[in-house]
Amino acid sequence: MKRTIEWVWILAVLLLVAALTPHDAPAQVPSFYFGSQACSFGTSVPTGTETTLVTSAPLSTQGPRAIYLHGQAVLTAGTGTTAFTLRIRRGSGTGGANVITPTAISATAGGTADYDFTVIDTPGEVAGQQYTLTVQPTGASAAGTAQTCTLQYAAY
Repeated sequence: MKRTIEWVWILAVLLLVAALTPHDAPAQVPSFYFGSQACSFGTSVPTGTETTLVTSAPLSTQGPRAIYLHGQAVLTAGTGTTAFTLRIRRGSGTGGANVITPTAISATAGGTADYDFTVIDTPGEVAGQQYTLTVQPTGASAAGTAQTCTLQYAAY
């Protein structure tokens, strides 16, 4: 009986030591998060120039996570405009890598239309990664306007 009590005390001391020993907590990254950014109403879309419409907040992922991106813009084409090319780029501004292959979408000069697309990016583990929705008119001789636009993103 005395031996059992000794072992119980030894086990209790070991558990107490383990409980009081500091452990580094792993970095906490939510299993799923969602965000959205919008552009200013009436953003000018200059002729022939790729223009930033909206940039996401910085995103961080841990491990091989995917980022779902949805870009949407209601655009009024300027005089002479025959198409718009919408892009989602990694980073802030027009200099980052394209997340998808840019494709020109037909437009009618003076007309207003809603353009949107979705893509899933797998950047690997990143810290502070931003994404930018851009637009570039084709054939424009006068500036167009982004009536509204949003960039939605979800990491999972």
